Amino acid sequence: MTEELKNILDKNLEEVKKETEIIDFSLLSEVLRYRAKVTPDNILYTFLTDDNNESTFTYNQLDQKAKLIASKLLTTLKRGDRALLLYQPGLDFIAGFFGCLYAGVIAVPAYPPDLKRINKSLPRLMSIIKDCQSSVILTTSDILIFAKTLNDSVPLLKKTSWLTTDNISENDYQATYNSEIIKDDIAFIQYTSGSTGEAKGVMISHENLIYNQKMIEFSMDSTSKSTFTSWLPQYHDMGLIGNILHPLFIGSSCVFMSPFSFLKKP
Repeated sequence: MTEELKNILDKNLEEVKKETEIIDFSLLSEVLRYRAKVTPDNILYTFLTDDNNESTFTYNQLDQKAKLIASKLLTTLKRGDRALLLYQPGLDFIAGFFGCLYAGVIAVPAYPPDLKRINKSLPRLMSIIKDCQSSVILTTSDILIFAKTLNDSVPLLKKTSWLTTDNISENDYQATYNSEIIKDDIAFIQYTSGSTGEAKGVMISHENLIYNQKMIEFSMDSTSKSTFTSWLPQYHDMGLIGNILHPLFIGSSCVFMSPFSFLKKP
C-alpha cells in the first residue's frame, strides 16, 4: 500500500468516526465480543444446504461456541501454537476459526481430503501439515472418521492430535478466551493452492486483518444494513476475508453456501 493511499484511508476513517459511533478495535475477536453484547440475537451467518435446509449463527451463538473451543485449546496449547482447520463448508469452520482467534492459537485453514481427488489433495495437505508444524487438527466428527481410514497409509495424520469441535459440550468447558493477544500476533496462515508447486504459507497478523477490513469498508461503502451472499470457498482470500469476516466487522449478515452447491445448481 502506498503512503498516499494509507493517508486517504486514515483521513476517511477519522471522518466516519466523527459521524457515527465506531469503536476502534485492534483484534477481530474484540469485534465479535462487542457485537455479541450489543446485538446478541442478530443473525450473523446463514448457511444453505443442498436439501434446502439452513443453519444459523447469531452473534452470541458464535461468541459462545468460539469461547468453548478456545477453552479446550487452552488446556493443551499456548499462544502462538498452530492448529490446522479441516472442515467442510459451513458454520463449524467459522466457529473453529474464531476459537483459534480467541485462544491466540494460529489458525491454518485447509481443504479437507477429497476422496475423488485423493492423489492430489492428500499430498498438498501433508505438505501444509509439515510446513506449519501444527499441534492439533480441528475438524468435525464425520471428517475424523474418514481421516482414521487413512491413518495406516499416512502416519503423519496418526501422529497429530485431533479435536472435533461439533460435539464440544458447555458442561465440559468454561467459555473463555486469551486476554494476552496483541495486534502484532499472527492470526492465521494462508496457504497458496500449490497448483504450480508446494503450497506456500503467508502469515497474517491481527493488525493485517483489521486494516484490511477497514479498507474493504471504505472501498465498498458497506454498512450494518448490507447483506452479503457468497458461494466462494471459506478457506482464503475473498471467501474468508471479504464474505465471512467482513459482515461481522461491520455488524451485518451473510447468507452463504458451499461452492459445490452453487456448481450443481447456479
